[in-house]
Amino acid sequence: MKTPHTKPILSAIALNMSKSTNRVAIAVQPTLAIVVLLLPFMGGCGSNDPTSPKDETRAVRAALTAQPGPTVSDGGAIIAAGLTEDGWRKRMADMPTPGEGCYKATYPAASWEKTPCGPPVLGHPMPAPHKPSGDPENIGNSIDDTGWVDGTLTAAVGSFPTLTNVTAESDNTVPNMYTLQMNTNLFTTARCQQAPGGGPYCKGWEQFFYSSEVYQGVAIQSWLLNYGPHCPANWTGSGTSDCYTTTNATPVSGSPISITNLGSLQLSGKAVQNGVDTVTLSVGNTLYSNSTTDATLYLAGAWNQVEFNIFGDANRSQASFNSGATIGAQIAFVGTSFAAPRCGNGNDGTTGETNNLSLVQGSCCPGRVGSVPILSFLESYAAGAKASFCLLNDITSIVAPLL
Repeated sequence: MKTPHTKPILSAIALNMSKSTNRVAIAVQPTLAIVVLLLPFMGGCGSNDPTSPKDETRAVRAALTAQPGPTVSDGGAIIAAGLTEDGWRKRMADMPTPGEGCYKATYPAASWEKTPCGPPVLGHPMPAPHKPSGDPENIGNSIDDTGWVDGTLTAAVGSFPTLTNVTAESDNTVPNMYTLQMNTNLFTTARCQQAPGGGPYCKGWEQFFYSSEVYQGVAIQSWLLNYGPHCPANWTGSGTSDCYTTTNATPVSGSPISITNLGSLQLSGKAVQNGVDTVTLSVGNTLYSNSTTDATLYLAGAWNQVEFNIFGDANRSQASFNSGATIGAQIAFVGTSFAAPRCGNGNDGTTGETNNLSLVQGSCCPGRVGSVPILSFLESYAAGAKASFCLLNDITSIVAPLL
């Protein structure tokens, strides 16, 4: 439960235009004021146009399938020639990791570097919700704004470009203890055929995550929900019928990363049929990746929903923010469709972890920036807050790793 508090109600909209961006401070009833960057985009907020101009479609597809750019040798190291950091991130996103395991890349290196994985972490699952949806208090445990797409996804990128009064966070009184999670929909998978009776109620579910404290790195947790009492070899049971397996995490330097740096982080998930599924965290000029075989769950071809947010660090724990905190979250989608995504119903999140913020009513905004489907939403310590209008923040930094 949140502690009741009061703040002045804002009633004006202040505009401060600049040549490069439009900075808009908006009134959010009853207690919020958010400063956002608005970027011109095609399709508009809530656009339902299912197609994109042919030239844009070709350009995006070409970017996603582009061959690596020029490289030069610098003392034996292969580096990207003439690329900015954003250009380098785009290039590295097009370059799959060499296989399963742990990798990192630091600008301007033009290839993934194999790095030692962390030790196995036992007893720290991030399970599915454990109570019926509809609890209006906190985000998580099914309550969340999610994005659904037409067709299927091959990748998604999430970040938090708007932070207001975010000064502290803790989990069980431990500061800067949290997970960034990108969670998929529940889906039918051939792995369930091994379950007793063919697994008629069994579903697959995949989580791409960064854990600041427990794992201190990025990893992938794969689930077989309602599999049965006896899990497959090398999988761990959770509850009476769920099973999970977790990759050994790729260590992230500087963990736990302070919550005040949340706005500089980007988390992406990628699924490649007959290849590897990969989670990547962008921190400054370094990318940390972790990959597992597609055969773990066969997510590719079945992924059509994304839940992205910040939660407690495993075991259904809660990330607790300071009073007055407000966060703007955004997701960019890459898949078989260029149509704007659809907001979920607010009760279709898939993780059991939570935070102590509440969804800002009316803030979930689907749209497109150029050909890129995106979705943004707000969450706030102020329960019952409502957005004045649908927002689209500047997502250039989000799109950069993918495009």
